[in-house]
Amino acid sequence: MIDRSLLILLLTTICYIFFVKPHADDITYLKNKIIVAKNQIAAQETIKSRKNEIEKLIKQGNDSTAINESFFFTSEQSDSIAMVSLQDFVKNAAKNNKIEVLNSNWGVPFNDVKNSIVTLPIIFTVRGYPADVNAFLRILLFSKRFLKVEKTTITRSQDQLNLNMMVVAFKRANK
Repeated sequence: MIDRSLLILLLTTICYIFFVKPHADDITYLKNKIIVAKNQIAAQETIKSRKNEIEKLIKQGNDSTAINESFFFTSEQSDSIAMVSLQDFVKNAAKNNKIEVLNSNWGVPFNDVKNSIVTLPIIFTVRGYPADVNAFLRILLFSKRFLKVEKTTITRSQDQLNLNMMVVAFKRANK
C-alpha cells in the first residue's frame, strides 16, 4: 500500500516537472512579451502625438528660435538649479515606472564655448524589471528637453536589470 502511494507520488511529481512547469514558464514569458508590446504601442502613439505637435508649430509659423530654446535649460538658470531639475525629472520618471533609483551623482558641467552650450551630466544607478526599464528609457527619450543617455551598462540581477547610465542635459551658456 505504501509502495503504491509512493509510486503515485513519484509519477505525479514527474508529470509536474516535465509537463506542467515548462508551460508555466512559457506563460510568464508570454505575459512579459505582451507587456513589452503594449509599451511599444504606447511609445508609437507618443511619437505620433509629438510629431503632430511639431507639425502644428511649424504650420503656425512660430518663431523657430523660441521653439529651439525650449529644448534647453536657459542661460539665466544656474547650473545647480538646472541639475536639480534634471535629477528630479529622472527620479520622478523612475518612480512613475516602478524603477528603484539606487544612486545618483552629479558630474562636472562642461562649458562648450564654441557652441555656447553647457552639458549637465548626472550618473544614475537604477533597478527594475525589463518592461519597466523599457518604459522608463522611453520617457527619457521623449522628454520635452534634449536628454542624452550615455555610458550605459546593464547587468542582470535575478529577474531585474541594474542600469548604470549617465544622463546629460544641455543649457545655453552665458554670452
